Amino acid sequence: NKVSLFDEEIVKQADAICEDQFILFSYFSYKFEDKNFWNKDVLTNNIFDKSMHWSDISFYEKVDIKNIWEMSRWSWVPILTMAFRMSGDVKYLNKLNYLIDNWTKSNPINSGINWSCGQEVSIRLIHLLQGMNILYPVNKIMIDSNQFKFILKHLERINLTLDYASSQSNNHIISESGALFIGG
Repeated sequence: NKVSLFDEEIVKQADAICEDQFILFSYFSYKFEDKNFWNKDVLTNNIFDKSMHWSDISFYEKVDIKNIWEMSRWSWVPILTMAFRMSGDVKYLNKLNYLIDNWTKSNPINSGINWSCGQEVSIRLIHLLQGMNILYPVNKIMIDSNQFKFILKHLERINLTLDYASSQSNNHIISESGALFIGG
């Protein structure tokens, strides 16, 4: 038996992402009709202000903040990069670049809800670096000054609240330490 590195499920998910259809929370399929990917509670359709510094944001009662954070965890990065590696179709890289560019414009460094939790910042950074690693054998990625700054700002943000993560005695310290190690 010949082993195929082509995974139809990954490509199917990547095709859906290219149509703004994402799997959220590993089971829930959601299509973004309004292109508001990053500051929207997908279950209530509430939109959250992105202009405040992350440290000035108070968590809202009756809101599950993870509904907003889910898209900004960037779990779509490894899916799109694997689909590109398997198929060679540049539409996956085009969508990846579009989403990253859209996210950075919609979430200025340290502004808004998507910067308010070190663990969430860590998950995003780990997914980005995972995607870069998937693409490296093909693209020989060289980190430019903008990418370096983006990674550095993530590392600085995580480091600011590492004592808090440690005091939680839960998975925060694991993900945040992991992101600092990998990103470093």
